[in-house]
Amino acid sequence: MGRGDRSNWCTAAFGRLKAWAVEGGLDLVRFFEGLWPEVFEVARMEMEGLARRREDAAERFNEQERRDDGRRVAGSLTDGLDLLRDLLYERVQRDVEKIVGRDSMLAPLSEKKSEPLAKTEIDVFQVAESAAAVVEHAYVGVDVQWYVEWLAALRLGERRSEAKVAERLGQYVSATDDQRRLAFSDVLAWAVPESRRAPLVLFRLLPLSVRIATALAFGDRGGAAEARARQAGFLPGIGDCERCRGVLLENGEQCVVCGNPMWKFDWLESAD
Repeated sequence: MGRGDRSNWCTAAFGRLKAWAVEGGLDLVRFFEGLWPEVFEVARMEMEGLARRREDAAERFNEQERRDDGRRVAGSLTDGLDLLRDLLYERVQRDVEKIVGRDSMLAPLSEKKSEPLAKTEIDVFQVAESAAAVVEHAYVGVDVQWYVEWLAALRLGERRSEAKVAERLGQYVSATDDQRRLAFSDVLAWAVPESRRAPLVLFRLLPLSVRIATALAFGDRGGAAEARARQAGFLPGIGDCERCRGVLLENGEQCVVCGNPMWKFDWLESAD
C-alpha cells in the first residue's frame, strides 16, 4: 500500500470510528486514546489540515460577504456535513451487509478503496445540494459559482481540482434536484454496490438533510423546519422517536435512538 493509499485508508478509518463514537454517544477524546498509532497520527494530520481549511474558508467568507461570522458558518457546515457523510456511508455499506446480508452477485470492492472513494462522491453531492439551498434562500450575496468553489475547497481540499471531481460537481450544479439525486444514487452504486439494497427513502431524505445542515449553518431555522416537514412526508415515523421526537438537532449532533439526522435502518424500512 502506497503512502497516499495508506493516508486515505487511515483517514477513512478515523471517520468511521468517529461516526461509531458519535452514534454511540461516546467521549471522542477518550475513545481515540488507544488507537493504532498510524491511524491516529494520519488522522491527526488530516484534522489539522481540515482546521486550516476551516480558517481559510472563514477568512474568505468574511471578506467576500463583508461579515464577521465566517468561522461559525464554516464550522457549522463542516460539523453537519461530516456527520451526514459518515452516517450515509454506514447506512449504505455496513448496515446493508449487517442487516440485509452480503449479495454474492455483487463484485466485492476493497473497503480500503471504496470508503474514501464513496465519501468523496458524497461530499461532491453535498456541495452541489448545499449550493442549491443557498441559491433558493439567498443565503449569500454572490453568484452560486463562488459558493460552490468556496464550499468545495472546504469539503474537498485539493481533490476538488481532480478532473472527475470537477466534472461531476459541474454536472450536479447544473442539474435539477431530481436529476442530481438520481445521478448521485447511480454514482454511489458504482462506488458502493451495496447501496442499491438500501431503503430507497434514504435517497429522498439525504438532500433534505443537507439543506437542513445548510440552513442551520446560516441561522435559518425556518428553512430547516420546512425541510424537516418535507422529510416527514417521506418518513412519517420521524416524530415517533421517544428521545428526540424528530426535532431539529444542531449540526454535528445525532439522536442515539433513531439516528436523526440520518435515520437508522429499521426506521428507514418502516417507510417501505
